[in-house]
Amino acid sequence: MKKILAILTASCMLLLSSCALFGVREHDHVFDGDWITTGGYHYKNCSYNGCKEQTEKETHTFKNGKCEICGYSQQSIAPKD
Repeated sequence: MKKILAILTASCMLLLSSCALFGVREHDHVFDGDWITTGGYHYKNCSYNGCKEQTEKETHTFKNGKCEICGYSQQSIAPKD
C-alpha cells in the first residue's frame, strides 16, 4: 500500500512540475459571440467564463452605411442650424 501511495505521489509531482515547466496556460481565449460596437470601433470579448480579454479594437469598414464586419449602422449627424 505504501508503495502505491509513493508512486501516486511521485506521479502527481511529475505532472505538476511538467505543467509549470512547459507553461500550460489557464485557458485558450475564444472570441466568439456578438461584436461589441462603439461609434468608431468593434471588438469581441473572450467567451471563457470570467475572462476579461478582448480582441484588438478595429475601425469600422462601412459600405452603404453599414459596417461589413460587425453590422454597425453608420448614423447620420444632422447639421446644426
